[in-house]
Order: sequence, then structure tokens, then C-alpha cells
Amino acid sequence: MSKILYALIAGLSLLSVTAHSAVIINGTRIIYEESARETAVKITNTGNMPVLLQAWLDNGDPGAKPESIRAPFSLTPPVVRLDAQKGQTIRILRVGNALPADRESVYWFNLLEIPPKATKQLAAGENLMQLAFRTRIKLFYRPEKLPMSVEQAYKHLTFTRKGTQIVVRNASPYYLTLGKLAFRATETGPELTNLNAQKGKMIAPFAELALTLPGKRTLNSGTFVTYTIINDFGGNTPGTQQLD
Repeated sequence: MSKILYALIAGLSLLSVTAHSAVIINGTRIIYEESARETAVKITNTGNMPVLLQAWLDNGDPGAKPESIRAPFSLTPPVVRLDAQKGQTIRILRVGNALPADRESVYWFNLLEIPPKATKQLAAGENLMQLAFRTRIKLFYRPEKLPMSVEQAYKHLTFTRKGTQIVVRNASPYYLTLGKLAFRATETGPELTNLNAQKGKMIAPFAELALTLPGKRTLNSGTFVTYTIINDFGGNTPGTQQLD
């Protein structure tokens, strides 16, 4: 079953068309706490027709086939028929090998939506296109005894000049996703430039990310950096630092 469904992904789920998925995932990310026996994802079919759904986790490669992925989690049910205007809970249970205890681990939750077979009788020369939609959101496995709370993690970003680049260093044990990123001569002054185009870039725990400034310009030491980090609820947590 998984091979048949997955074969539709490459050709259908990535098409750019004026259509949208009828299935909604409750939340923009999944947090799996180490202390939890399991976590769950709530999905709802807001459409007027039943759909067939396949769910799986991947390690970061969106092109990997579900049957070839070895993620340390089990999903129940992995395939489900969801009637119109109904909801379904997909349970995620941890299995397999131990994960790092000193930092978060990240995986991606995939949901493939297959519409029902058309029952309409087509006239001669008439065509019908049916689309499969794939939604992909992050799952963060969060160890229990990390040295700081996730709410404090945004304070542990530092910004360093390196020619025409800004090196963003994450000294926290959490994955941090950038929102807005602007530079000012004073904390409340007008923008000198920004890196808002980098929104959505994720920095791994204890890692760094080099970003090139627009126009390959340079900035002075002490320039104020105002930024936001996308939090667990999909909102923005603001912070301010100065360039080293």
C-alpha cells in the first residue's frame, strides 16, 4: 500500500495549481517530550468528500521512500480513510535506539492526502485532474533534562560579522528557526538592512549558520540585531543582540 501511495507524490503533490488540501493538521510542529509515553497529531477533513491518508516520518530527506526510512518512531494508523467533516488522531510512539540526551533531535512528519476515485462520467474530450497533497511539518524530540527551558533558548543566539556575512551561532540545545532579522545603528533606529528573506532557516543545537548580507554590504561592530524566533506555537519570540 505505501509504495502505491508514495508513487503519487513526485508527480502530483508538488504541482503548482490553484487548489488546496482539505485536510488540516492541528499545529505547525510536533513536540515529543522524552517523559511522554507517546504524542498525537490531530487531523481534520474539512472537505465534502472522503480521502485516503498516509502518514510517515522522515529524517530530513523529503525524497526518501517511506518503506526505506528508519526513524525511531512508530505511527498508528499509518494509513487511514477519513470521511468528510471528520477528525482522526495519529499516535506517534517512540521505538528503537536511544536519542541524544543533551540536545533536541528533529524529524519530519509527512501526511499524504489522496482524493477518492472520480465517479463523474466524462464527456468525449473532457479531462479531469485529481491531485494528491502532501503536508510536511517538523517533529522535535525533546530530552527531559536540558540545561535551559525552550522559552530561554532565543537568548542564546549570537551574531558575528565575517566580511559580508553574518554568522548566527546557536549555543542552546534546541533547534531554533529564524523569523525576522534586521540590523540597526541604534536599538530603535531605522533599519540599515535585513535578512528577512532567510525566514524559516533552522539552526541546529550548538551549530552556526552563515548568511550573506544583501548587496554584500558590511556592518560595524556593535550594530543592533533585532530578530524573532518561531516558537512552539507558531508565534514569534523577539530578541535583541549586538554584532560582535
